[in-house]
Amino acid sequence: MQLLNRKIAVLCFFAGCLLYTAILNAAIPTKKIIPLYTLTGTAGMHLSKPSDISVNSRFVYVVDGDNNRIVVYNKKGQYIKQFGRFGHKKGELNYPVGIGLDSEGYIYVADTRNHRIQIFDENGDYDRMIKVNIAGNPVRPVDVVVADDNSKIYVTTKSNKILVYKQNGKKIREIGRTGTDKGEFRFPATITTLSHGRIAAIDILNFRLQIFSDKGKYSYQIGSFGVRAGQLIRPKGVAVAPGGDIYISDSYMDLIQVFTNKGRFLHVLGSEGKPYKMTAPAGIAIDQQKHLYVTEVFANRVSVFQLE
Repeated sequence: MQLLNRKIAVLCFFAGCLLYTAILNAAIPTKKIIPLYTLTGTAGMHLSKPSDISVNSRFVYVVDGDNNRIVVYNKKGQYIKQFGRFGHKKGELNYPVGIGLDSEGYIYVADTRNHRIQIFDENGDYDRMIKVNIAGNPVRPVDVVVADDNSKIYVTTKSNKILVYKQNGKKIREIGRTGTDKGEFRFPATITTLSHGRIAAIDILNFRLQIFSDKGKYSYQIGSFGVRAGQLIRPKGVAVAPGGDIYISDSYMDLIQVFTNKGRFLHVLGSEGKPYKMTAPAGIAIDQQKHLYVTEVFANRVSVFQLE
């Protein structure tokens, strides 16, 4: 059976490559983006496998996973500071993956291999932590987002669940389990908030984005397996534009697709029917000025664009 599954996987891969080439050579709905600048690190150290990004009105926060740090820039792309280093003590990091901000300026970091969420103040100083576990067993967090009213903290995990905490670290509920049905996960990744307290989580190996109510009830999904417009192969990042449209990065197809908040496909970022090619786009963010920030993992950079 394992041999059969491997053969099927190989056939699907090559079929996907052929279809991928076909879609890139065919006219599809696109919308133009304007490159502004790139972030590549600091004078002393380049970014290495940046995985996620968060922005507010003043700063841009980049998870620099291989370097076990958070790098902070201003909105002009100028380096400001960094915090974090490898380790297991308070304020130290062991391969961080995701990041989120709250409305008071606190910074939440998914400190993945340390099995915890670390929370820093706006200066990058350690404030507190939440130990991430299921039934008393430590699990690895992938991403973190804070409810708009700061009342809840949502954490995706490599154990195929979303964990919901109060600010004091008390767990409220667990959402999902391993599987392919509605509300189930195979590697949940980036998570974000939507209107009316809803949350949306990338479900990588189920090729979709799943949307839940603020109580954790499954609502609907966006995407399905495939390389045609509106389909996904390796979704990684999700962000919501000021108007409510939902942007999803696909690290296999190297592009970003845009959907309405109800899940209807709109277009791919690009021009003249051709997608704008990126290099393994993962975490993405959009600010109020409609600047799109994209972590390009294998290019070791963050690319910044103006949306029209």
